[in-house]
Amino acid sequence: MIETMITLLYWGLYFGHNDLILDRESKEAAGGLPPLFMDTAGHLVPFIAMLSEFLFTRSSKRHLYEQRFFHLLAIAFFTFGYFTWILYLFHDNNKFPYPFLRLMNPAARVIFTVFSMFLGVFIYGIASRAYFKYHATEGDLPVYDEEYYEDVEEDV
Repeated sequence: MIETMITLLYWGLYFGHNDLILDRESKEAAGGLPPLFMDTAGHLVPFIAMLSEFLFTRSSKRHLYEQRFFHLLAIAFFTFGYFTWILYLFHDNNKFPYPFLRLMNPAARVIFTVFSMFLGVFIYGIASRAYFKYHATEGDLPVYDEEYYEDVEEDV
């Protein structure tokens, strides 16, 4: 899900207004935008790998359903960890890695980070529903099978 979020945000800015991801000074120093293979490797290949995993692997629906809390926790930790890393880079050299962050005041950066986390959770919700629908098989338990959970409670 994080791969999808990165791909959407980065390439949206890249094609919409690439001055927001690489400032003029950095472009001049580098002789233009970074080579396409570098941008693709960091901002598109992870999404393609995740999509391939989605299409070609299967897992127990029950297992995935039980792990959803940890998946959501991972999205939150990654989002705030990345935000902390960006603040560290700014503190270290007084420069943000992406120019659009420089245009925001501190409160706007926090709001952007929280929005990014909720975007990741939203994408996770869409992807997990699509996974369960795409990989539905006979004999596999539905994700929200109330009878299964009632039987489990009786056994305990």
